[in-house]
Amino acid sequence: MDIKNPDMIPEAAKKAISCNGTHACRGKPEEMCPPESMVANNLLFVSNKKYPHCPYYVPFGYGGCCNFPVRKDIYKLYGI
Repeated sequence: MDIKNPDMIPEAAKKAISCNGTHACRGKPEEMCPPESMVANNLLFVSNKKYPHCPYYVPFGYGGCCNFPVRKDIYKLYGI
């Protein structure tokens, strides 16, 4: 899989229907919210300062979680 084409993750791409149009997680690692950690191979904690209105960002405590399926798969595959 080529990170420049994350839509090649077919199942995740099909679920990514709520993006507000920025598509920051689609092939530009420098634009992604920086990951902090992943729990249970499903809950991705991130630092989100660039996209506070992202529909996939869920504030949690002092940080938040990313629920964007493509972003979670990129983290699982590449660790970024």
